[in-house]
Amino acid sequence: MIPSNCMVVRWVVCILMLLPPLAVGKDKEQQEAKALLAKARELSDIRCQGYPPFRLRMRTHVWNQEGVEHEGLYQAAWIGRQQWREEISFPNFAEVRIGGEGKVWISRSLPFLSEEMFRLREVLDFHRQLSIPAGADLKGPRVVIRKGTRMKCVQAHVKLRGRFEFCFDSDSGALVSQHVGGLVYQYQDYVSRDGRAYPRTILGSVDGRHVVEAHVEALEDQPVVEQSMFMPPADAQARPGCIHPEPAVELEKGPPVYPHDARMRGIIGTVVVYVLVGSDGRAAGQYVVRSAGMDFDNATREAIAGWRWKPSTCEGVPVPEETLIRIEYRLSP
Repeated sequence: MIPSNCMVVRWVVCILMLLPPLAVGKDKEQQEAKALLAKARELSDIRCQGYPPFRLRMRTHVWNQEGVEHEGLYQAAWIGRQQWREEISFPNFAEVRIGGEGKVWISRSLPFLSEEMFRLREVLDFHRQLSIPAGADLKGPRVVIRKGTRMKCVQAHVKLRGRFEFCFDSDSGALVSQHVGGLVYQYQDYVSRDGRAYPRTILGSVDGRHVVEAHVEALEDQPVVEQSMFMPPADAQARPGCIHPEPAVELEKGPPVYPHDARMRGIIGTVVVYVLVGSDGRAAGQYVVRSAGMDFDNATREAIAGWRWKPSTCEGVPVPEETLIRIEYRLSP
């Protein structure tokens, strides 16, 4: 049967009437998710403009790929955005970062960040993880109950980066957990200070394996400004930067070429590369921090050299950013 013109018009009208509510519902969902992210970010930002000076001391633990544990210390001193200091101390790694006047001075015992130190930096800078690029597909919030805690969870799908899940305490709005792939970060037992909140305990695991812990030992006022604390070490290198740079966003991400010999022999592997993303959006420096052999390493470096990013920014000014890139080489069954 061929539909009459009236029937066609009626179908079109029905479809047009259905579309606006769907669009409105999705827009409302996106706005609610954005509001949860923004609230948690503001609540946890103890390094915001005008926040009282403080000192933070945290006992930290990291586990390497073989499960070996290392204990260290994280310390921070905050006077304001133009005067701050961070220090990480481990038996096999040391770093000092001093910021102000649009620059960050870095003194480091290694020219790169290992997987363990990068994860530690991620959990300590969890406030920054709540910055989701414009254009990300947000879903939620949905109410879940885990271990007796009622939470609101949102999902974010970021192009070329994958899916993230953020869960927030239903009452306070504080971030409780972050999930991406097999990586889970948990934030517990918040301590309130001058209208903001900071977790006393931070835990990180990968595929159920413990990889990082941080526990607050002291979060207290900075009564006396010791100017010597904010003098860059003699070996420090200066980069453009700030305390809260907006994250870089991947724009082009071509896959690496699977090495021919490895493919023929059925060899698989995982390569992790430390990358300094320059202010021009290109890989300015690379270090292989987990090798799968020369062929895999070279293929990975060659691929990353062709990637492009929208660079990290400080108040709209492009700045370098450090990141880790993990490439898994697997053969299809």
